[in-house]
Amino acid sequence: MFKMRIFLSGILLLLFPLAVKAASPPVTTLSVVNSTLGNNGWYISGVDTVLNATAVAPAGIASINYYYDNPPVTTVNFLGNNLQESTEKIFTANGTHALYYWAEDSLGSPETTKSATYKIDTMAPYPWMNWIATQLLNDHTFQIKVDISDLTSGIDPTSAQFQYRTDIGLPYGYHTDLLNCSSPFQTDAWAPASYSGGKVTVPAIDFCNSNWGTCSKYLRIKITDQAGNNSIGQYCINSPWFITKNGDAHAELGYYVTSPAAGNYSADYIVSYGGGSNSGFSSANSWYLDDYPLDSIRPTYASLFTDVGARAVALPSGRLPIISGVYLVDSGYTIDNTTIPNNLATQQNLGAVIFVNGDLTVNAHYILHPSAAYVFIVSGRVLVNNSVDEMSGYFIADGNIDLSYTSSGNETTSKPINVYGGLVSGTGFRFSRSFPDQKNVTTPTAIITLQPGYFFNQALMRDFGVKAYYKWAEVAP
Repeated sequence: MFKMRIFLSGILLLLFPLAVKAASPPVTTLSVVNSTLGNNGWYISGVDTVLNATAVAPAGIASINYYYDNPPVTTVNFLGNNLQESTEKIFTANGTHALYYWAEDSLGSPETTKSATYKIDTMAPYPWMNWIATQLLNDHTFQIKVDISDLTSGIDPTSAQFQYRTDIGLPYGYHTDLLNCSSPFQTDAWAPASYSGGKVTVPAIDFCNSNWGTCSKYLRIKITDQAGNNSIGQYCINSPWFITKNGDAHAELGYYVTSPAAGNYSADYIVSYGGGSNSGFSSANSWYLDDYPLDSIRPTYASLFTDVGARAVALPSGRLPIISGVYLVDSGYTIDNTTIPNNLATQQNLGAVIFVNGDLTVNAHYILHPSAAYVFIVSGRVLVNNSVDEMSGYFIADGNIDLSYTSSGNETTSKPINVYGGLVSGTGFRFSRSFPDQKNVTTPTAIITLQPGYFFNQALMRDFGVKAYYKWAEVAP
């Protein structure tokens, strides 16, 4: 084995390979492509980012590295043969975010980390909540308020505008004198509204007459967030609306309520939906679950009959039962004065499951004791006559649930309906009761109240094969 030594002027030099380094580290530039810049530096689309790294010869680009807000780091590796390399990434998360990035060359020289800040708001302001119409001067003049917010960029308070439509043959727009329907009309134009404290206030508007047909008069409000996303809320004067008490509400798609709960909340607890959006359906506790699909576990007549129906017997004399158990009507069934037992409302702790293999029609009022519970499982529709103002039961239907059914087609009635229980439909609901005056503005068409019997009824739990255990605990405020 030989070792080479070179003596120069008495100095011993050992020859080793020398490390070769680039003259300077690589440089990465950032560019944004195919993205939409809105107002005030906010992007109203995802931000399509291209990172282009350039090395200094003799090195090539070995990697481009980046992370969004916080590690972990994403590393895109290259062979190190080229002076230039690039990578592309679309960032979509709403909010204000920081992108950190750098490159490293094939000789191990890292670039000093750089950063860029992105403001992204791809969502228009939502939801429109708590519409309140206050009657002033006469029965067709209202001041209207509504809550609207934007959780990302915030509302532009100068952007609130409104227009309206009455039933006197004009399109959307506004009269130059809002209290005089004979003043000049501005077609398709928007008038200014005010925005403060999360609420839009529209000045008093005369809707021109007292013809209170369902949804004969509409109001639109338009507002813009700081990023430039527009949102339009529409309010139907005198439209039917409903509320739920002591429970939750779920929609497999979303909610669009043309005339939301006036001065009330739509549900006490959770409002959830599987897709779409929520316009006008509010939670008293502001508990909202979006993108929350339940379709795969929604109960059906067939699935419940498989689980429970084997024990079913016929209704006694065709009347609603006053003895707990599982019952079957193998056809359509009508609840009227001939099928309602006289002492039904006094039967404590009654629990019954009633399968109806067809449509269930309700033509008469009836109620259960608060400790009692009926569960109707219906293969068809549930049709409730619009003259019925109270009924009890938890209704699970494969078809529609219609709380304003009438064979004549006249949906006008004098009273809302109280449902003591719950409603589950496989295809949809119809809450279209129309009151003969502007009463729809302040009165819900349906009030759905979940009773204690559906939580604690032992007979019902036994029929469904449920073993219940209760633990009471204080929930801190």
